[in-house]
Amino acid sequence: VSSGEPHLMEYLAVGSYILREESAPYGYKLAADITFEVLDTEEIQTVQMKDDYLFGKIRITKHDSLSDKKLDGVEFEIRDREGNVLETLVTDEQGYAESKELPIGTYSDNGSFAEHITYTLVETKAKEGYELDSKPYEIVLSYEGTAPETVEYMFDIGNQKKPNTPKTGDGFHPVLMAVGGIVSLLLFVWFWGKRKKHRSEE
Repeated sequence: VSSGEPHLMEYLAVGSYILREESAPYGYKLAADITFEVLDTEEIQTVQMKDDYLFGKIRITKHDSLSDKKLDGVEFEIRDREGNVLETLVTDEQGYAESKELPIGTYSDNGSFAEHITYTLVETKAKEGYELDSKPYEIVLSYEGTAPETVEYMFDIGNQKKPNTPKTGDGFHPVLMAVGGIVSLLLFVWFWGKRKKHRSEE
């Protein structure tokens, strides 16, 4: 188990060995295996292994909240705590969008994990005919157990369709149509009554 200081192993027989990391500190990837040779020499031989920082991705699926139809052309922004836009995403024909690799946290001077980074996901443009979901969603890229290759945050969001309202300038108004229908009916009754009276007088 690493302690921050070089680890000394003695009395290894001459030959070929593999150094394998079984678990990495939180916030780091598992290092790749290192093959090394112990030579027939009295000199101390060294093997060095380095861990890379772990990154994450935000994956979005956008769909109709009722029919589960995938929605393309929906735009999102990923922002930091200060509101700065880090990336803009647009869903494809499958309603899918994926961020670039994002750091999951910050690290102290000695290399240990300090704290998670909080990202905010905001929908900035909805598909035509759908309501905009302007609610900001806070996202923390975290994991449990053995470190994955990439920390993935899956976000499945539904959008509601806009109400069927008349478009401006299309000449359609439900109230006017109802009034017009009533007036037409009254005129018809008046005309029919007058015509009937005229026939009776003849």
